[in-house]
Amino acid sequence: MVAVSAPERLSSASKSFLHVRLRAEIIVIVGLCLTLSSCMFTRTSIGAGERVIGTVVAPIDGDTLTVRLHGRRYDIRLIGVDTPETKHPTKPVECGGPEAASFTATQFPRGTKVEIVRDIEARDRFGRLLAYVFRHNDGLFLNKELLEQGLAVAYPFEPNTLYSIEFAALAFTAQRNGVGMWAVCRR
Repeated sequence: MVAVSAPERLSSASKSFLHVRLRAEIIVIVGLCLTLSSCMFTRTSIGAGERVIGTVVAPIDGDTLTVRLHGRRYDIRLIGVDTPETKHPTKPVECGGPEAASFTATQFPRGTKVEIVRDIEARDRFGRLLAYVFRHNDGLFLNKELLEQGLAVAYPFEPNTLYSIEFAALAFTAQRNGVGMWAVCRR
């Protein structure tokens, strides 16, 4: 009797089935890897309340920065504040917008080390990372500073409300005192 190896004993239909199954398993594994890597930032790299150090790549406008974290670039949308528009594709530049954008660019220029702190929800509907941003060398809290300078309005958005009471008080004080945009803009 001649010994036959396992692959020779399989019919061509069985071999074809095994190849299809192997391809399907590879596709599932690759898909899982891609899914996990796309979720990596929100699931493992930075948790709610955790501080991660990054570097400003470019300020975009008053309430948005591009930051490099763990070797990747992220657009960061500041939580709890809203500055007047300067770069919106369908809206004109709003009163106070250039001043807010200039403040952010001056205080957090390219190369600035920052600490990014997430709240509960990681991203907005545009895919931007939602965060509180602190200057690493002195702890300047950008979200808070924009409100104190009258360059933003408080913008509480559930579930990211860690500082919402403080932010509302700061915005009220700036408006009452006619600071920043409150001195020149009609709102």
